[in-house]
Amino acid sequence: MRLWDRSTVRLTILLSINNEEYVGQSIRGAYHTTVCEKVSKLTALFFVFLSLFYAFRAVQFLNYSHQSYFCFLEW
Repeated sequence: MRLWDRSTVRLTILLSINNEEYVGQSIRGAYHTTVCEKVSKLTALFFVFLSLFYAFRAVQFLNYSHQSYFCFLEW
C-alpha cells in the first residue's frame, strides 16, 4: 500500500467518523426538540385541567354556600 493510499484511507475514516458524530448530534437535537414540545404540551394540558378543576370546585363551593345561606334565612 502506498503512502498516498494510506492517507486517503485515514482521511476517509476521519470524515466518516465526523459525519456520524454530526448525524448523531442532529438526531439528538431533533429528539430533544420533540421531547421539549411534548413536555410543554403536557404541562399546558395539566394547567388547563387544573384550572378547570378549581373552577368546578369554586362553583360547587359557591353553590353550597348559597344554598346554606338560604336555608339559614328560611330557618
